[in-house]
Amino acid sequence: MFGREMRSKLPELPREPKLVNEEVRDRDFERKTAGKDYADAKRQAKESTLQPGDRVLVKQEKRDKFSTRYEATPYEVIERDRGEVTVRDPDGKVKKRNVSFMKKYVAEEAATTTTGEETTCEETTCEGTSTTPDKEAETEIKTGSYVTRSGRVVKPPERLNL
Repeated sequence: MFGREMRSKLPELPREPKLVNEEVRDRDFERKTAGKDYADAKRQAKESTLQPGDRVLVKQEKRDKFSTRYEATPYEVIERDRGEVTVRDPDGKVKKRNVSFMKKYVAEEAATTTTGEETTCEETTCEGTSTTPDKEAETEIKTGSYVTRSGRVVKPPERLNL
C-alpha cells in the first residue's frame, strides 16, 4: 500500500514492484522540457557566452543609492567551469563568482558603425543620423520654426499665420 511493505500475520506471496512504463517517462520528460522552454522564453533567459580571455564587469554590493551596479574596473576571465567563472583584476587579485554576476565589457574604442568608421557626436547623433538640417529645414527655421535637441523641427500652427 502506497509503495510500503505491509506487516501482517496472514501468509501472502511477495509482490514484485511495478515498473514505470517507458511511455510515461518519455511523456513526463517532454512535458518538463516544454515547461522549461516556456519559462526560459518568458524570462528571456540566455546562455552566457563568456570565454577565457574576455573582459567582464563584476557585480558589486549596493552600498547606497549612488553606488553603481558593477565595479568600474574590467576584469579578465581566466577560467570557466559551467556556471562558475574565475576572473583576475588588473592588480592580479583573483575572484570566483557565478556567471550571473558578470557582464561583458564593451570598450568605448570598440563603438564603431557598421562600416568600421568611428562616429563623433558633433557630426551625428548617437543613432548615426545626421543632425545638420537640410536646406528645406533651414528655410522653415527662418519662418518661426526651431529644431529641438533630438533634431525634430517644430513649426508654429498655420492658423496663426506667422
